[in-house]
Amino acid sequence: GPERVGRAAAAMRLAQALNCAADDPPCLSCETCGRIGGAKFADVLTVTVEAATAGPAHKAISVGQMREVEATISLAPYEGRKRVVIVDPAEEMSHGAQNAFLKTLEEPPTHVVFVLVTADADRLLETVRSRCRRVDFGLVAAVEIEAGLIERGTDAEQAAVLARLAAGRPGWALEAAATPALLAKRAEALDAARALADMDLADRIDVAEKLSGAFKRDRAAVDET
Repeated sequence: GPERVGRAAAAMRLAQALNCAADDPPCLSCETCGRIGGAKFADVLTVTVEAATAGPAHKAISVGQMREVEATISLAPYEGRKRVVIVDPAEEMSHGAQNAFLKTLEEPPTHVVFVLVTADADRLLETVRSRCRRVDFGLVAAVEIEAGLIERGTDAEQAAVLARLAAGRPGWALEAAATPALLAKRAEALDAARALADMDLADRIDVAEKLSGAFKRDRAAVDET
């Protein structure tokens, strides 16, 4: 499904449900659920594109990362019932990483559950896709996002505005409600876009070069803007 519609949150809820000891898991109130939600549970691992410590940003989840996953899952769970490995975004696995992951995906240990979160399943190899159970996520109606924001304490007027701006993405709406600076950043980006109409060609090229440099450093941030 598309970005910011709850895919990663659902993956985390699954991890909590698989390890929660309550009668109706996930209870979201026990120590286990809290630690998983806070990314402090040894048996829940998220694999993503690693941040570069120097030089250009990494563009893919590497073979080496998937080899580390193999080594980790060969061990029994340390403190839970199941090891849960969340690969997000899964489409950013290199072809080499996907091929290295394939045998493990074909014959996973019984104590391991893999969750592949992707916005573009077609970028995954068919051999990977065929070994997964697909769950589709879609955009959420504005009225549902608005109700969810109000339930979490957002002012009704602001909730209506955020629900409209979210374009079906509740994750964006929740972040915007919690981070006023996000809306300010959006307003700045809109002002900058409007200003392009009055710029001469040289200034437009300068803006394009700056965006290109920022895109190389942090693609997600530029896409969000």
